[in-house]
Amino acid sequence: MMQPLRVVAEMGGSSSLAITRPEDLALDGILARAALEDALGDGYYDLPDARIAPVFVRLPLAMQGDPATVARMATYATGQPLTIASDLDRAWWWWACATARLEGVVARDTHYWVKRFDTRPQDSDRVDFGGRVEKVVIEGGRYKAYHQPLAIIACRAVSWACLGDTEALERLLVGIQYVGKKRAQGEGEVLRWRVEPLAVDESLRTTDGVLARPIPLDALNTLDGGYGVAITTGRAYIAYRAPQWLPYNQALCAVGE
Repeated sequence: MMQPLRVVAEMGGSSSLAITRPEDLALDGILARAALEDALGDGYYDLPDARIAPVFVRLPLAMQGDPATVARMATYATGQPLTIASDLDRAWWWWACATARLEGVVARDTHYWVKRFDTRPQDSDRVDFGGRVEKVVIEGGRYKAYHQPLAIIACRAVSWACLGDTEALERLLVGIQYVGKKRAQGEGEVLRWRVEPLAVDESLRTTDGVLARPIPLDALNTLDGGYGVAITTGRAYIAYRAPQWLPYNQALCAVGE
């Protein structure tokens, strides 16, 4: 049964979030990975490239968007191949979850990750690759040297307002131990998950009327009442559906504060 909920990820005491933009920490993306791994097992790692052959994953969240498109997508099952032209590109549907909200932020910092090829044992920049002595190129390619910045946020918790199924969400969330980037280095460790009921649905607008998530501008005219988006709402070219890095999930959107 779908109902207004608040999903909370309590962060581990010594952990921080490695994220460039908090809005990219999308609940639908986090759930989609867990749902696909649960449904496909080892087959998850054999999935085709989502840029050319995406598949559908059903989440324990309500769908929002163009009523006709939502009704069609509601018939799809996890693992079903999607058509970019008709199902994703300018297809106005998304999962009913708000943008991530960081709670109890105590620090923001920039860390750095470094990759270097160690030539010291050879005392030169040439290495024996099985009988072939070659120069190691660190300006590009496999052995390229890196010194990259990494944005870090230390906070007490991350939360999302959504419209979903409590029991199904709890089943998926229990296996998710990290969020954000650099998980292998211990960043983004989740201490525990909580799924709490809300009195009102805040997946689209907060209780004070602020837009809680991006909505494609071209979709507003197809929605009942335009979801009450005020003309003073901000605009941004941003993802309105996960995965955020895919071009067909991005559009010029109305955004909140």
